[in-house]
Amino acid sequence: QTSGGHARCAYLWTGALADLLLEGIPVLDLLEITCSTTAVAQRIQRDQSSVSRIYRHVSQVLHLGFQKRGNGLYQAQSNQPLLASLRLASQQLRLGQPPGSPRWLDTLGEPMDVAGLPAPILLGGCRRPERLTGLLQDRLLDLAVLNAPADAPAASPLVCLPFFTPTEQPRYAVLRQDLLEAQALQELLSLLKAGAHT
Repeated sequence: QTSGGHARCAYLWTGALADLLLEGIPVLDLLEITCSTTAVAQRIQRDQSSVSRIYRHVSQVLHLGFQKRGNGLYQAQSNQPLLASLRLASQQLRLGQPPGSPRWLDTLGEPMDVAGLPAPILLGGCRRPERLTGLLQDRLLDLAVLNAPADAPAASPLVCLPFFTPTEQPRYAVLRQDLLEAQALQELLSLLKAGAHT
């Protein structure tokens, strides 16, 4: 194969990987969080059929067995180590490219007005604490705001940072410890602690 052919193959492979990390994996993540193709379509400003096409294509190419289960949650059943590595890379791109696009939610489910940052995601389906911590640990979510301290084991990779609202109500930001230095999350935390929300 000619050098031009090698370059073209490398370009196509790089483009496919970028599409996977910037669109494919995020669609899977958002479906796991929201449990709704409608919510994901609104979030990424695409139609529902596109969301369904994207997640089915990614699942087929990576052999993930990703689909909606009887409990109403979207989940992958195969190739979990591969999916975990792709989620790590996707999160690094999401948080590392200025200005950063942190993916976060508030367990109250109320709109927050945090200027310059994406609107929080609404959690769909089961709302058990262990599901929320799992979404954070597995890097689908970057940060969650709670009304009570997270009950995590000593070996957990998560940290819980308290702050107060303008009405002196305690809130708790939970995130992975290895993300504490991420600038996008530092900025989000600063706004939350300053009371720049409703």
